[in-house]
Amino acid sequence: MPLAIKWTEFGWGPDELEGTSANKFRPALFRQLSETFNVRYVTLSEYLEAYGQTATKRISWRMDDFRKLLPWGVGGDQLRRKGRAVEALLLAAERFDAAAGLLGLKEERTADLDQAWKHALIAQSHDVSLCEYEPGLSDPAVQAFVAATGTAEENQNVNTWGALGFRHLDVAQQKAEDVLSAALRRIAAAVDTAAARRGEQALVVFNPAAAPRDAVVATVRLQFQDRAGAGLTIRDAQGARVPAQVLAAERAPSGDLVAADVAFQVRPLPAFGYDTYYVERAEKDAPAPATGLKIASSGFRMENEFLKVEIDSTHGAIVALISKASGQNLIDGARCPFPVFGGRPNRGHPAASDAPERYDSRRSKAETTWLERGPLRAVVKAVHVWPRLRLEQYVTLQAGEPFVEVRVRVLPEVPPATGEGKINGWQLPLEIEDGYWLSLAPAFTPKAVIRDFPFGVEATSKNAIDALTFMDLVGPESGLLIVHGGTQYFKRTDDGIFSNLVLREWQSHFAPGQYGWPRAAEYRYRLIPHGLAFTNADRLRCVEAFDHAPICLAEPLHPGPQPARRSFASLDAAGVLLSSFRAVGDGAYEVRLVEQNGRPELAHLNLGLPARALRPCDCLGRATGPEHAVNKGRAAVPLAPWQIKTFRIERSR
Repeated sequence: MPLAIKWTEFGWGPDELEGTSANKFRPALFRQLSETFNVRYVTLSEYLEAYGQTATKRISWRMDDFRKLLPWGVGGDQLRRKGRAVEALLLAAERFDAAAGLLGLKEERTADLDQAWKHALIAQSHDVSLCEYEPGLSDPAVQAFVAATGTAEENQNVNTWGALGFRHLDVAQQKAEDVLSAALRRIAAAVDTAAARRGEQALVVFNPAAAPRDAVVATVRLQFQDRAGAGLTIRDAQGARVPAQVLAAERAPSGDLVAADVAFQVRPLPAFGYDTYYVERAEKDAPAPATGLKIASSGFRMENEFLKVEIDSTHGAIVALISKASGQNLIDGARCPFPVFGGRPNRGHPAASDAPERYDSRRSKAETTWLERGPLRAVVKAVHVWPRLRLEQYVTLQAGEPFVEVRVRVLPEVPPATGEGKINGWQLPLEIEDGYWLSLAPAFTPKAVIRDFPFGVEATSKNAIDALTFMDLVGPESGLLIVHGGTQYFKRTDDGIFSNLVLREWQSHFAPGQYGWPRAAEYRYRLIPHGLAFTNADRLRCVEAFDHAPICLAEPLHPGPQPARRSFASLDAAGVLLSSFRAVGDGAYEVRLVEQNGRPELAHLNLGLPARALRPCDCLGRATGPEHAVNKGRAAVPLAPWQIKTFRIERSR
């Protein structure tokens, strides 16, 4: 029995049930369709219940088979970016809240997290992103929510769908931060920080990601009651000094350090767990641990153990990114370095009289300076100032990290041109022309362009590329993974240049004279060169590391029942990822695993928490199969290609 799926809107007004556009509900046509073809209208669940068991043929449908245009909101990029950050915060809060609960350190706060997820999901709704600058929040329930979640002064600007979305994200973020902070404090307070008998205070570093990793961690402001002398030293639990860099410091008139922000190197940080480091006074004349970060004496060139990076002093963009493993340059700086900002301002805007015909940072002189020069982290800042727009670029390279990170801030006084106002799938061709973009040219011809979507990864042959969290350009010998912070729409042009849409305005297309765009917008990217053995799971682990920075808590020296280093959960499986780890209420806990390489795999889940078995269940917690025993903290779980499996954790008594 064939199935057709139709998306239908029921109008935009209280009395409007039909319209003339292709997705509007038109009762007469639906009646004609029903009478002519004997059509029955069912939900997807009803169809599967009726015909799913009799299916004889499996049909594969790729994301590339859809002809659609991502509904890119009016500045909705910033909503997506914040939504992505809040989602990562919620996942981290769930994980550590569950770990603290299983250790018996605190009561789980599932009700708070459930409410936070609801607010985060509301902010992902159609009207919030697509109609971000549309006014008209007159619903009494909306007004009551706004009044209850902000001051009168704050609420003056909550008058559009987008502002309402940001308010929901603010509420979700606050709830997630409260839960996460409480869980981390309880765990850190239970760690035996005094056992190593070193230092003046401990630094407990938490890894929310489900894979072990090396990282550079920034502390909270460290305060020294007795002053720390001329400097400080960071040591691991075994007493070895680790590379560190003072980012900011306050000193007494004597020169003694009284407070400092410090970055230091952790390697390896346990998967979904923590490790403990110690702060002590620096010994006089003690040599600092060497790092692989090197800064050129002239120009803007830097390198570490994995990469060489060259930045043009004129426009401040990366003109060469060389992988030391392959010796290959990944960015063609002559054609298009990264990032290159470009786009046509809207000449019809009242403030656009002195704006140029087009912004192009390749043809602009930037003020380029070093902000940090190591020994652990190097940062180059470039600033372009045009009439009606300011652009700031920050390129960061850290010791021991196989990537370079780019942060961009755009402060536009004039929006980009509106183009044709394309927002829906029936407006062909499915291509966005106007907007403000960040572009680069790879120094190779990609054999494949790989992108992700929820719980899936696949190559795309299209020039309009929807990429949920990353776009990977795979060449004949190596590849370049580009992880982004939420700006999902990429475009490939015939000259081989890839551009990421970062800002768009279309409110004025539908409401002349009414403009809507963010006056300050920020974007993050991580460029990761890799070899041809790089897998889908590797790509998604890079995304998780990008989304989940390590968290550092300063803690006094005290005894405790927990060891100085611990992993709560990890996987021994190349293609299997930990999707979620959470408390689900009434003392129950849940873990979800996902196979991402498209191959059958036997995963071993290692649990550093009291658990005796894993019970397979559906998404509602109903048992679906026999238990998997947890033997000495280890359970074997077979997964089929792309399979998602959920388990209830049976706690040890």
